[in-house]
Formats: sequence, structure tokens, C-alpha cells
Amino acid sequence: MKNKLKIAIYTCITGNYDKLIPPRHIDSRLDYFCFTDNEGQIDAPWCFKSLALSELDNKDKNRYVKMHPHKLFAEYDMTVYIDGNVEIVGDLYELALKVSALKGNLFVYSHSERNCIYSEGAACAYYSHDWIWNVAKQMRKYSGNNYPMNHGLVCANILIRKNDSALSSLMDAWWLAYLSGVKRDQLSLPFVSWQLSNPICYLGQNNFRYFQSTTHSRKNRSLKMTTRKYINRIIAFFIPYQTLFSVPSKIPRKKPF
Repeated sequence: MKNKLKIAIYTCITGNYDKLIPPRHIDSRLDYFCFTDNEGQIDAPWCFKSLALSELDNKDKNRYVKMHPHKLFAEYDMTVYIDGNVEIVGDLYELALKVSALKGNLFVYSHSERNCIYSEGAACAYYSHDWIWNVAKQMRKYSGNNYPMNHGLVCANILIRKNDSALSSLMDAWWLAYLSGVKRDQLSLPFVSWQLSNPICYLGQNNFRYFQSTTHSRKNRSLKMTTRKYINRIIAFFIPYQTLFSVPSKIPRKKPF
């Protein structure tokens, strides 16, 4: 059965946010796909996949592809998603075989700095990924549902998934949570996983045997982003995240500026 596994490796790059990285290790038993609006950057072994999602902006197109392997690759047993800045350096077929023997359907690496979505919410506000009141609204929703602190945090740049019905339900719920909340997928995945009783299986921290990450291309910060940064940090300086998020324990606060 192991030799009959059908496995898709895929990524998604929109708006030239990243440059597609050729794998260092290529395996003929794997199929490689890149969803992109720039077919010209595709080289073997990557196969071009068009993005027919005109109603979505570039970020949401990426997240849709990321969260819907059960629809995009329904004929595959397993999928391995990687962000556009992730380089394949090891034997992913070997990794997939190891994961196929484990219980569960969603396998990720843990976040290298935090272990809690509330702490991640505070970081999102601090780095001005969204307005602090939007982050606080989402965190209060989770705390109001008694979602625990320090319940794990994914590094969502690599997702290994088995294609089953429970995984489909989890991914659909993740997409809806992403659309209705802060546009940071790491914030909502642990909650919907917990809510649906579909545990995330952590593979530890990435030991770089299979994957290496480069930095995303940096864009100049807009005036809105700069303004949001200062407003968020001023509010957090006067009102603790513990109060903003309605959680029982203190969330460490960085310096305001």
C-alpha cells in the first residue's frame, strides 16, 4: 500500500510575492504543482496550475489554495503544502511514508517562538498585521468559548495532510474562520481544530532535514500600516492584553515602540 500512495506537493504564489524555488531533492513518485498568476516562472518539476479565483484578492487566493487540498487534489491520498519561500531539501516521499503511518490527518511543525494563539494574537497586534480591536474581538470569541491558553501554535508554512472526510470538514471550517476574522491563518486553525475535536499532530520544530525557509520579499510599509502600528502599541501600553482578550493569565507585552 505504501508504494501506491498518491502524493501531491504544492505551493501558491500570487502577485509575485515570492519567487518559485526549485527543489534540491526531486522524486518521480511525487507530483509537484504551483498555483500562480505568473506561468512564466514555472520550471520542472513544478507543473503550472491556474488561479481561477477572480473574486478574491491575492492574499485570499493563496489562503484558499492553502486550505482546500481536499477540493483541489481530491484524487490524491496525501498533500504537502509549502509556502512560496520554502525550499525542499530532503526526501519528501520518505517523510510522507512516515506520516502515513501516524494517527491523524493534519501534520504541522510547531511555531518556533510561541505556543499559544493568544500570544500570537498579541504579536499580530504588535506588528500591525491588523487593528488591535479586530484581534481582540477574535481572541475574546475564543476565550468566551473556553479555548485554553498555551494549547499549541502551528507554523503554517508547511502542512502535511491525509485526504479524508474529517480533514475536509476541518479545512472548510478553517477557511470560514479565516474569512470572518483576522487574516492570519495561524490564529484560527488551532481553535477550529479544538472545536471540531480533530487534533493537530505536531512534528516538533522543523529540523531543516526536509525544508528550509527564506525570507519573503519585503514591501514598503504604507502610511496605514505605520499608523496602525503606533495606535495598536499605544492601546496595548495602557490596556493589558489579558484584559483585551479576556483571558485568565497575563500575556507578555513587548516595549511599546
